[in-house]
Amino acid sequence: MNLNDMLNLDVDKLMKLSRSDLSKIVTKISSAANKRLKRLEEQEIKNPVYLGIQRSGGKFSVKGKNLNSLRAEYTRVSAFMRNNTSTLKGAKEQYKKFQARFGSPLSPRQMNDLYSTYRKLEELEPAFLKTKYGSENMMTFLHDKIVSKKGNPDEILQSALDEIKRNYEVHANDGEIDMGEFFEI
Repeated sequence: MNLNDMLNLDVDKLMKLSRSDLSKIVTKISSAANKRLKRLEEQEIKNPVYLGIQRSGGKFSVKGKNLNSLRAEYTRVSAFMRNNTSTLKGAKEQYKKFQARFGSPLSPRQMNDLYSTYRKLEELEPAFLKTKYGSENMMTFLHDKIVSKKGNPDEILQSALDEIKRNYEVHANDGEIDMGEFFEI
């Protein structure tokens, strides 16, 4: 079974595999995935795919995992491997598209700051960011702040939160936002 076959197991086959067989498959896929992670780290590329893997447990492994944990690890590693930006080539292409969209270039460090700030913002204000303000607008806002070197990532995050609050107030005054929904838990 080649790597591509291992990545494309259907759910029925996956559920029928013994712990031993699944462990062998996850080990082979994990080896390739960890090499990709290492290449991204060496190039200091910390794109959303890389950051997501770091948040979800870091490097891939089968050590100490039972059958259900191996199934979860298979899902995690196969999703990573299927993502185009898990390769250096894919990450660089994404970077070029991003640069073309926003015009001015960002260094790898600035890109990392942009992605990590955006992720923090997404955790703090997910509904408003996705519905009223929009991720495209926020990426543009963050990009402009980072390019103009207006503060460190924490200051830029606070600035973005202030921008969301300002934008919220504008929409609330226009009657576009229902206050009942905003305060609902």
